[in-house]
Amino acid sequence: MELTLSPLVAAAWFTETPWPPVVLLSVLAALAVAGWLGTQRGMYLVAVGVIAAACGAVILVERLVVTEAEIVEQRVRDLADAFRTKDLERTLSFFSATAVPERFAITGAILVVTVHDDLTITDMDVELTAAGSRATSHFRANASVDGIGYAAQGRRPSRWRLTWQKEGADWKVVRIEQLDPVNGAPLDLWRRFALMP
Repeated sequence: MELTLSPLVAAAWFTETPWPPVVLLSVLAALAVAGWLGTQRGMYLVAVGVIAAACGAVILVERLVVTEAEIVEQRVRDLADAFRTKDLERTLSFFSATAVPERFAITGAILVVTVHDDLTITDMDVELTAAGSRATSHFRANASVDGIGYAAQGRRPSRWRLTWQKEGADWKVVRIEQLDPVNGAPLDLWRRFALMP
């Protein structure tokens, strides 16, 4: 069971990962154990039990609360998988109807480029803007790539920035930027695949 919250409510949950509060609580538990060892007072053991329960609660809540940023991150992974499997209809379903140049370019790219099963998405960063109605995802995608009319490319690094817009309940891509994998400068080489009418 997942609980998806509105951006306002999700913003109240203070972290995207449970580990910072769990580490802090673990330090407090260690201090309580040290207090018990020094005094043999039962209240310190009770404190350890309460802190352990709080750690469990933090992990449970983090698993149940799905923030908008986590939804966008999953959409990136799903989009990459749809493109890798050459599922054009599913791939285009991630794009806004208003993103016409992106839709043409992605259609051309999916027909020409073959991404192999070794695709990995790393260094994901999602930033929400415009009161949670727009998002920018920045990530690296590395995979073995082949293309029609191109020699086998082998495993290639790439870096991308996608701009997303909330349309109804879904996040849709409105802009794609290909970036230099080393310095992050815009490349947009993928646009050469555009099938403009």
